[in-house]
Amino acid sequence: MIKWVVNNLLYKHTPKCMCGYNMKPIIQMTTYSNYDYSWKCIWKKCGWEATQTFNGTLHWMKSK
Repeated sequence: MIKWVVNNLLYKHTPKCMCGYNMKPIIQMTTYSNYDYSWKCIWKKCGWEATQTFNGTLHWMKSK
């Protein structure tokens, strides 16, 4: 039930993490960035991040 609420109501238009939940957007404070969009997993223990470049490619990385 919790996964359905997170995936279908809260973060409907974000990429799906490796753990099965949708990711939350990261707000970047810089004026210039190499990445257009960035997301982070909602669970700290999972630790995956995704970024999308200008051509639409998703890049996955494990946060520290």
